Amino acid sequence: MKFFFIAFAVIITFNSVSTFAAPVSASFQNLGKTDIDVSQVKNCGVLSQTPTLIKSGATSPVFTTDCGGSMSSFAVSYSAGLKKCNFQISVIYHMPTLFGGSGSWLPTVAANGSGGAKCRVESQAFSGIESGAFKAVFSMK
Repeated sequence: MKFFFIAFAVIITFNSVSTFAAPVSASFQNLGKTDIDVSQVKNCGVLSQTPTLIKSGATSPVFTTDCGGSMSSFAVSYSAGLKKCNFQISVIYHMPTLFGGSGSWLPTVAANGSGGAKCRVESQAFSGIESGAFKAVFSMK
């Protein structure tokens, strides 16, 4: 029985190696007629750069974070007057079951608006279960 628990611990350790380094990246498009400004940023790691104001008709640079564990995520809120968009992107690793199989990455994006803002996920790309890398392009109008 002791051997079973030691073997189980070794298997879990090696299965979890792939849970590291799952970057999420996003850029933001301003499709409106006025500039939009950042009202809030939340992230579990360090963003590659700080989100800033986006001019009308422009697209932000790509922002990336890698939280270094089984989850990476960040959320950015942009606003223009009373219009506000909340954008979230994340990827979470689900461990394999006790009875075998492989783990998997679950990517998630969301775009929610208020004050008459039109907030969308324009595109998304997921690298698959190997690296978990996930990218999205969001827009606000």
